[in-house]
Amino acid sequence: MKKTTLGLALAALCAVGGTGAWYALHNKAAQAPNQTDVIMSGLLSNPEQVDPMSWGIVANQLFNQGDKLRAAFCFYVFQVRTLPFVKALEGTANDNNIVASRNGLNQLLASQINEWIATDPEAVYQVARQAIAYEASLSQDNLRPQSVPQEAWRLIVAQERQSYAQEMENTLGSPQQRQALAELRRATGFEVGPLKEPGAPLPPEWLSPAASK
Repeated sequence: MKKTTLGLALAALCAVGGTGAWYALHNKAAQAPNQTDVIMSGLLSNPEQVDPMSWGIVANQLFNQGDKLRAAFCFYVFQVRTLPFVKALEGTANDNNIVASRNGLNQLLASQINEWIATDPEAVYQVARQAIAYEASLSQDNLRPQSVPQEAWRLIVAQERQSYAQEMENTLGSPQQRQALAELRRATGFEVGPLKEPGAPLPPEWLSPAASK
């Protein structure tokens, strides 16, 4: 069973909007004031304590309220942050429940978020890189299942993070790959262009200078 689904299968139908579209959003994020709505304040106040599945629920809420860029970011965090649980509980009594819950939420989010962000694979790549870098900065120690020893848990977390990041790089890591996806999307008649109606910019707390390069 393939678990490290970035949702990038749909990126095969993506189109490049160009780096300018991403950096315009990035610069706005640096200048915009923080929002104080309940959803965002909960995430920003103590992100390490947020249940991994809740990142997906929040992504759905943000998308429905029009904050699609933030929803995409939370979607990628949800994907990578839940993977260690799938791996750690594999073959246990909780295996089917955790996989079914993750897959159901993942499919719901992918169907709406990928349809929106897939118009610009540069944005897919940049937002995913930011989400990966952000998630990697958050400890998962307090989320460890009781049945998993601490060192084994840390190893699983590191391996799943690396696998997810590598899949993203293998799919969209080069400008040539992103351009090829754009050409494929154009050839198949799908929409091409920068992101439409992204909503609120990403909070500065989520942005990594290293991931912006």
